[in-house]
Amino acid sequence: MREVAERIRDDLIDTGGITLVNLMGVRDYEISVEVSEENLRRYGISFEQVAKAIRTGSIDLPGGTIKTSHGEILIRSKGQLYTGREFEEIPLITLQDGTSVRLKEVTTVNDGFEDVEIKTQFNGKPAALVSVFKTGDEDTIAITKAVRKYVKEKQRELPAGIVLEPWADFSRMISDRLDMLVRNGLQGLVLVMLVLWLFLGLRMSFWVAMGIPVSLMGTILVLHLTGMSLNMMSMFALIMAIGLIVDDAIVVGENVYAHVQDGLEPSAAAVRGTHAVLLPVVGAVTTTWIAFGPLAMMPGVMGRFIKILPYCVAIALAFSLLECLLILPPHLAHTLLRRQKLRERPAGRVRRWAERVRRRIDSAISRLINVYFAGVYRKITRYRYVTAAVLVAILITVIGAIRTGWVSFTIFPKLDSDSLRAKVGL
Repeated sequence: MREVAERIRDDLIDTGGITLVNLMGVRDYEISVEVSEENLRRYGISFEQVAKAIRTGSIDLPGGTIKTSHGEILIRSKGQLYTGREFEEIPLITLQDGTSVRLKEVTTVNDGFEDVEIKTQFNGKPAALVSVFKTGDEDTIAITKAVRKYVKEKQRELPAGIVLEPWADFSRMISDRLDMLVRNGLQGLVLVMLVLWLFLGLRMSFWVAMGIPVSLMGTILVLHLTGMSLNMMSMFALIMAIGLIVDDAIVVGENVYAHVQDGLEPSAAAVRGTHAVLLPVVGAVTTTWIAFGPLAMMPGVMGRFIKILPYCVAIALAFSLLECLLILPPHLAHTLLRRQKLRERPAGRVRRWAERVRRRIDSAISRLINVYFAGVYRKITRYRYVTAAVLVAILITVIGAIRTGWVSFTIFPKLDSDSLRAKVGL
């Protein structure tokens, strides 16, 4: 089994793209010599003679150096033995008739494996583990595909009774996280377009939602150019950033749309609407940068581990900011201008239905703002000191709950594992 595992290890390294493959759960080779006291007495040989013969019969001896005009030549006597048959031929003594008594005539030489207390089994059968690791800039997912392809092809060549099966594929975590990133991005894109379609229309919602793929692709491009990889932490940061990168585009798009409703031309509305929310949008992005900034300055191993998280969020927000301030307004102006031209044509059934839905939503939101929100806002501003005191009290309560341990704090919470480990002592 060890020989098969070693051939598999060598084959995986020879495939290219894989540089580190380790064998685990296999016993080391061992040659043991069992000495028979009866045979020792028969030939008059002591145990020390046998031990000395084995030591001197299996050794590489340096013979010095010879200096020549071309350099030095190293002289070395190679006598190291590696197999049981070679050890069996070690001479112990020479008899009076000139014949030699060899090790195999006095002892029993076993060429096998060392005895170990821990044995490796898979599905109740003896097993050897061939572990493939990623090093440097190697692609984990590409390595996994290459290994699975090799396993599928190699299985047909293995001897009967030996099965090659993948086990403990940790690349699935990266694949699952990447799938989650793509899935969340698509879901966010669809939901943003759906919600904005009810308020702004289909084309405007499309251009506003484009901030999500633009920001994600820009971040991945910067990671590639700076030598960073798309790993677990960077994908976690991108998943987190999906909920942040479209906010500024929504603010700009809604404000431009509001200026058009006030009677401005689409081009002028795009310029004035973007300029009106420029400082708030930049301020919102800046505060998020500041919030994630301390994570980039954490020292130690933990700091190196999570440093890529604030970098990814900051890069994604930067691309989102550039997209909503420089790219989005011209597209909105073009879309709104085209909408004005389309309104001059007779509206179809779908457009009339969409207009009715948007009017009802606008009416409901206006009623919510003018009736409920305005009333709450007036009371808050009238009793502003009471409001401030309540907010401070809530803040103190939250801090006190954490400091007193009423709300526990753990850096890494305990999660359910994908595997079970049991240790039994006898």
